[in-house]
Amino acid sequence: MSKKRICQSCGLVIGKDHRKWGTEYDGITRSDKYCNECYLFGQFTNGTRMTVEEFQDLCRRALVEDGYSRIMAWILTRGMSRLERWRNGG
Repeated sequence: MSKKRICQSCGLVIGKDHRKWGTEYDGITRSDKYCNECYLFGQFTNGTRMTVEEFQDLCRRALVEDGYSRIMAWILTRGMSRLERWRNGG
């Protein structure tokens, strides 16, 4: 079983669907680490000064607004600190 490609910022499964991949500085080259919700034109869409706790809170609120329960939103965001972006200090 192959390992699924996930965004190293938010944890979204991006797999092989290039439309979900973020872009590097040129806007054309696809990032193989980040989704297009988190990373466009070589920059994080939510800024670089955000802590993992702030980002988790932002994502939880967005998930609840999309209809997820608070418990499910917490479950989906609890492992973010282990992702590459946050292990390297955000």
